[in-house]
Amino acid sequence: MMVLKRLLTDGIGPCKTMDIAFAERVNLITGDNSAGKTLVLDIIFESLTGQKPKIKAPFVLTIEGKSAKQAKRKTGSWQLETDSDCGEQHTLQYEVPADPKCSIFGAVKKPHYVLYFKPDGSVQFIDHFSNIYDNHSKKYHHFKQHHYSINELLYGKDLQQNDEPINEKLLNGLATDYFVWRQFFVEKHKLLEEALATFTRNMKEKGFKFNSNLISMEGQNQKPYPVFNTAYEKEIPLHLASSAYKKLFSWAYILIEYMENPTRRALAVEHFGAESLDLVILIDEVETHLHPQWQRTFLNALVEVTKKRFNNRKDASVPNLNVQIIATTHAPLVCAGAQDFWDTKQDKLWVFELDKETKTKCIKLEEQPWEKFGEASSWLESPVFGLKSGRSVKTEDFVQKLETHPPTTLEAMEALEATLVDLFDPDDPIFVNWQIMKERLRQREQKGN
Repeated sequence: MMVLKRLLTDGIGPCKTMDIAFAERVNLITGDNSAGKTLVLDIIFESLTGQKPKIKAPFVLTIEGKSAKQAKRKTGSWQLETDSDCGEQHTLQYEVPADPKCSIFGAVKKPHYVLYFKPDGSVQFIDHFSNIYDNHSKKYHHFKQHHYSINELLYGKDLQQNDEPINEKLLNGLATDYFVWRQFFVEKHKLLEEALATFTRNMKEKGFKFNSNLISMEGQNQKPYPVFNTAYEKEIPLHLASSAYKKLFSWAYILIEYMENPTRRALAVEHFGAESLDLVILIDEVETHLHPQWQRTFLNALVEVTKKRFNNRKDASVPNLNVQIIATTHAPLVCAGAQDFWDTKQDKLWVFELDKETKTKCIKLEEQPWEKFGEASSWLESPVFGLKSGRSVKTEDFVQKLETHPPTTLEAMEALEATLVDLFDPDDPIFVNWQIMKERLRQREQKGN
């Protein structure tokens, strides 16, 4: 069942208002820089933490002479609507800068998990099962919200008390858990390997797995690190991996670590009677760090991993996952790759763009009807990205001038040929059109003479 149903904003961010009716499975958002894509993700995450949101309405700083004064901060508001397990609709409303009108707890259905993947590879995470009170220890298990840097995902994070680390791990990290799972949690290790292989595959490769026969011992304490084989048949220890590999490995790890935690799943059944669990995944800029071959396949892989890996259960007592993905992108290849799995009944594409109907330059967010534009270059020139072509700026300007002011004499064409040869590859189709145009002008001038 869909968790997030609708988001309405007024006076928050560049858009005067936003109205997003979320799709059940994948919501892909694109648009220009600073249009408000990340803001949508921030609003959702801050709302679902159950804490006072940090989102602020815009303010204006005016300078008059040598003195500066801050204008009165504008007010804004948003509403986040969700569906409960029984189909009831709940609304959470915030006004900025005032405090929330109502607390999120008891006012809105909370997803059991929220993962927020950031462009730098870090992850913010909400686990509402962590707030269950332990009668034995007389304390809550952990914090409501966690933030892991990419290094903490890979190498672990200490639990802190009063801002001081204590002798307990909040997260072991992939470098440690890889060996622990391989020895003691075989099924979990298998799922990790499958997720890694799915995230790192492309059209030519099956995807990469760690080499179970190799261990890299590094540092004074001789800490062991997993080793994997690249497409270039090189053996690379985890800590020497590239940014892209570290990102994909750490994201696969955090998914498996939390989604496959039997304690959390047992709590879901015992305390909430949950027949299924809700997972909301927020991703800011899917394509960051990724080679085009992975830009094209990562979103597909994420849908496959979260749907197939977590929902094909032999044990009926283990609840399935309802997964809803909201992701932003600037990459045409992400959209082109999404054509493989896109279903208009459960997926939506959203675009931030200038509102041409208003006299002032206002940004609006609208659902873009799904079309299969085909190649990435076609997506570039589609309404989704709005570029005139996939060429460089100079070559695009040259082509546009030819279209608007074509040369009318052979002499004018010959004057442009040096620029043409300098800007374009000899095999570019423009040369074919150029020769056709040149031949027509020659025949016209011959008839005139």
